[in-house]
Amino acid sequence: QGGRATACVIAAGILAVGANSGSLYNSYEYSKETVRGRATDLTPPPGTETGGMSRSAITAWSYGIDETMSLLIPNVKGGATIKPVAGESSLLSLADTGKADELSLAPEELQFLSQFPQYFGNQPMTNGPVYVGAFVLLLAILALFTVNTPMKWALFAVSILAILLSWGHNFEAFTDFFIDNFPGYNKFRAVASILVIVEFTIPLLAIMAVRKMLETENYLQRFGMVFYTVFGLGAIVCFLGWVAPSMFGEPYSASEIQQLQQAGAFSNPQYYNILNAIRETRLSLVSTDSLRSLAFILLGALVIFLYLRGAVKNRAVFVCMLTAVMLIDLFPVGKRYVNSENFTRPALEDVTFNKTAADEAILKDTSNYRVYDVQGLYSARSSYFHKTIGGYHAAKLTRYNDLLDRQISKGNMGVINMLNTKYFLSGEQYERNPGALGNAWFVDTISYVADADSEMAALDSLDTATAAVADAKFREILGNAIPKAQGDTIYETSYAPNALTYSVNSAKGGIAVFSEIYFPWGWTATVDGKETQIGRVNYTLRALRVPAGRHEIRFSFDPKSVRVTNNISIASVSVIYILCAISLLLLALPAIRKRKG
Repeated sequence: QGGRATACVIAAGILAVGANSGSLYNSYEYSKETVRGRATDLTPPPGTETGGMSRSAITAWSYGIDETMSLLIPNVKGGATIKPVAGESSLLSLADTGKADELSLAPEELQFLSQFPQYFGNQPMTNGPVYVGAFVLLLAILALFTVNTPMKWALFAVSILAILLSWGHNFEAFTDFFIDNFPGYNKFRAVASILVIVEFTIPLLAIMAVRKMLETENYLQRFGMVFYTVFGLGAIVCFLGWVAPSMFGEPYSASEIQQLQQAGAFSNPQYYNILNAIRETRLSLVSTDSLRSLAFILLGALVIFLYLRGAVKNRAVFVCMLTAVMLIDLFPVGKRYVNSENFTRPALEDVTFNKTAADEAILKDTSNYRVYDVQGLYSARSSYFHKTIGGYHAAKLTRYNDLLDRQISKGNMGVINMLNTKYFLSGEQYERNPGALGNAWFVDTISYVADADSEMAALDSLDTATAAVADAKFREILGNAIPKAQGDTIYETSYAPNALTYSVNSAKGGIAVFSEIYFPWGWTATVDGKETQIGRVNYTLRALRVPAGRHEIRFSFDPKSVRVTNNISIASVSVIYILCAISLLLLALPAIRKRKG
């Protein structure tokens, strides 16, 4: 029986991986070229980590050890830093609480208080705590002592592992062990997000505890002491949090303490009122939610006690009562952070950002070009309206990230021009760049260098309009440049993200550079339908060796891996549907036979 169960689990795992093979495999392959999975080819400064994200980036969002009490008391660290409202985010400040109104602060003190978020935990910022429900959590703990199945230990072990990993730099040795020894772990950005696992395992344990109650006669006689102990200790912790909320720590984050100490606030009588207001307001959040959790623990325990004593005899009614307690507990907490105020009407979706006069003017140009937002290279706003050389992506291509850091950030116009940057945008103002090189051009000379450092250094002074630099490994593909003749032309005739076409007319041929980012797999290039190899120049751009005459060049992105994994996904999903149909048929057969008989 154990062997069959193991075989079923393995088969289910294979089908699950197969059904998602497209996204899993191709994301894995893509990650090898990004800042998440591959170090730069440039020589890093001494002490720089390689092969993935830095430890500081991985553990920036580390759940505090004492913050883990939010599983029981949601506002144990104040709740959230920001609140999303109609597509935007604003500070969820202490001035928004009812306690602030009770403190009778002067207007300037209230203004100062409004600069402090309600959250005072270990993370830089957060949209809300990880809360599974006080009653649900105690049921899960109860399951560990009452349920007799190996599954509970598996769920318990997974829960503990997830909690330990969520601590990040607060449990540095354990986190370092996983970063160093578990493939793929250094690709994650926020270790606290692993607590989503706990939000699955704890409710499963709670369900097992309830099932044990339903199946066990004389439950209180067998497990009464455990039941009273678990719920009693949970109630005591919440009671102490209510009457002495500072037991969970002082209500200042580490960064706030540092800032206030630098300002001399703790020794300056002028700051007494505001420091006291910060402390009292935050502790009131902890105290209020401690009382709230205590109420739901007692209410849930009462429902269980009434059922076990026979006052509630119907199992369905009992389960409905438990469900009601859980929902009444969890739903309002969820609504604190996600509610109707957070959404916009569908009709307003097209106005996420308002166009400026500069945006309107630039958009009149219907050619294919890029924009440089000098006020926010990594801003999403300009990318909403234009093709930009910046913007934000959590997994940028490593080579392009190098270009941003080493060249664009210092205003290298040769590099900016080769990216076909036709406009500079600065708030309400814009300026046309006459040096933009267009979508493609021929170069007169090309130099080959030994490594990435030399290639990047060459860009410092390279005239990208007439010259190119490339790694020596592309010499065989590109060869030597031929000075372009008068009348040579190359221009883009059609554009799509996965298919680009160019028309070429060249008397002698030569090396054509394209203002498109080189990617090592998936892309194919053809000249008049005949496939040719793609080279890389200027650290990031594509280049082709083009013969003399009139030609059509086409780039297309159609990776074989995508086609193969999509077929695997379709086959796996088909098998899953077939197995589901067979299972439903087998379940229905007894009823069908009975009806026929």
